[in-house]
Amino acid sequence: MTNCKAIALRTTKLMLERNMTAYAVCNKSYIPFSTMFNILNEKHTDCNLTIIYKLAFAFDMDILEFLDDEVFKKVDILKELVK
Repeated sequence: MTNCKAIALRTTKLMLERNMTAYAVCNKSYIPFSTMFNILNEKHTDCNLTIIYKLAFAFDMDILEFLDDEVFKKVDILKELVK
């Protein structure tokens, strides 16, 4: 699994848990809707720390809370870094 896919899955899970729409997350995170659409559809290829920070902020959590999910244990970090 890639970082971007894991971020998409985590974001979708949090949106469902907190009953938030993609539009609401965009407004709170200052992420453009086109970028959010690409993240959720796993088409965004640059899932960097800034994106993670903004998403965490939108869900009223810090980065560590956002990353504290089983989905991130399935990410092959080394494979992602070697690209």
